[in-house]
Amino acid sequence: MQIVRNDGQLATVTQRISRTGYPDQLVLSFDDGTGITIAEDALIKQSDGTYLIPLDQTMLTNSELASLDNHQQIIVPVIKEELQVSKQEVTKGVVRVTTRVNSHEELVDEPLLHEWVSVDRIPVNQLIDGDLPQVREENGVMVIPIIEEVLVIEKKVLLREEVHLTKRKAMVRKPQQIVLRSQSVEVERFQSEATDQPSS
Repeated sequence: MQIVRNDGQLATVTQRISRTGYPDQLVLSFDDGTGITIAEDALIKQSDGTYLIPLDQTMLTNSELASLDNHQQIIVPVIKEELQVSKQEVTKGVVRVTTRVNSHEELVDEPLLHEWVSVDRIPVNQLIDGDLPQVREENGVMVIPIIEEVLVIEKKVLLREEVHLTKRKAMVRKPQQIVLRSQSVEVERFQSEATDQPSS
C-alpha cells in the first residue's frame, strides 16, 4: 500500500493497531520527522492506486511514535467528513408586473323580467251591511277595499197627489175663405206679309 501526503511525501507504515469492533489504525511516519495515526478506512484511494491522507488528520512527532506499544490501548479520534447542505435565499433579479385594464364592447341579449302594477280606482259607493270586506284576489287582480264611515240620514217618500191625463177627440167644422191660384196659357198666331203675295 503506497500512501502519499498532500505535499507529495510518501508515508511509511510503522505500526498497525487492531481493535475488535473498530477499523485498523495505521501509524505513519514521514522523512521530515512528523508522523500521523489514521484509520485505514479514512484514506482516500486515487485513480493511480495510491492512497491520499485527508488534510484534517493529526500529525505526531517521532518521540510520540516511539512511545506507542503494540500491547497498549490508545484512543485515537477518527474524523469523518460529513456533507451539510443549507439553503439561502439569493435575489437574482426583480420582476415588475404592470396590470392594464382593457375594455371592449360585447352585445348581451338576455330576457329581463319587468313587473309593474296597474292601479285602477273603481268607484262603488255602496253601503255595507255586516262584516267589513277583506283584501281578496279575483282572476289575478288584487282587490283592496277602501272603506269610509259616513253619516246616513234615512229618508221616506210621501205620495202627495197624482195627476191623471186623459186624451179626448172631437170633430169641429170651421168654414174659411181661401184664395186658390192657377195658371192658363193663351196662344195667338200671326201670318207675315210675304205669305199673302203669290209666287211668280
